[in-house]
Amino acid sequence: MTPPTLSARGSSPARPRTCVLDFLALVNWLDRTPILHHIEPYRRRILSDVLDTFTDDGRVQYNLALLGRGKKNAKSLDLVLAVGWRQ
Repeated sequence: MTPPTLSARGSSPARPRTCVLDFLALVNWLDRTPILHHIEPYRRRILSDVLDTFTDDGRVQYNLALLGRGKKNAKSLDLVLAVGWRQ
């Protein structure tokens, strides 16, 4: 039996990682339709690139992302979804 792997901080066993798009496939929008149907492909790519990229030692590659997008294009929604995925 192999021992459990430790998290990046080394204090507790690491949880299996779920990619952000797999998590979002479980989330529904206000009208109870899958939220992925409401997220444009470019936003899916941004979420995947920023949240699902890790270094060789298992740490998150990016802790900040500068995303140049215009007004009224769901920047706040993307932030809320990212926080929900990290929890």
